[in-house]
Amino acid sequence: MNLKVLKITLISLGCIASSCLKRPNLTRNELSGFNVYKKNDTIIFQNLISKEKDTTIIVSKKKYHSYEPMINLKYIYAHAVVQYKNKNIKNSYNPETATMFGLCKKNNAPINPLYFNYLNSNFDLDSETQKQSVILFQSDKKIENAYLLIYHKPEFSGANEDSPEILYWDTEYGIVKFITFKGDIWERINW
Repeated sequence: MNLKVLKITLISLGCIASSCLKRPNLTRNELSGFNVYKKNDTIIFQNLISKEKDTTIIVSKKKYHSYEPMINLKYIYAHAVVQYKNKNIKNSYNPETATMFGLCKKNNAPINPLYFNYLNSNFDLDSETQKQSVILFQSDKKIENAYLLIYHKPEFSGANEDSPEILYWDTEYGIVKFITFKGDIWERINW
């Protein structure tokens, strides 16, 4: 009976201690990449030359808090995660679903610039990233201020010839165009 009382007491003290900790919150600016897509959004891309199509589906979006009571009670983390799956071009790490956008913030500490992954290529969107106009030929659409992002692939990378080397990111539409390492140009065609 004493062991049961001790367990309940320890669990209660852990709950009280964790409720006293200040939870980190993600700002609107930090969530800008997270808020672009909704669950079940379907993004259709078409290859400019071969006219082949590929579909990206947003599988899930989650915001949550976590902490590690056994390691360090003073750190609580805020998370924001967007996961996707692709119909034709697969992510080599997990062919079913992959994380496109993920944030993890510790106790209101500043976070790194917006970071996201698409088809095994990793991109950073920071204050030095250039904006430019992008004309999408297949949908006759012009995006005025898309961020031009370049993936400088390290030697040991999961990226392959079908992975994006150059990607255009818009704060309203997300990924609007990408160019693979083998030179294929893919444009978004559904709006």
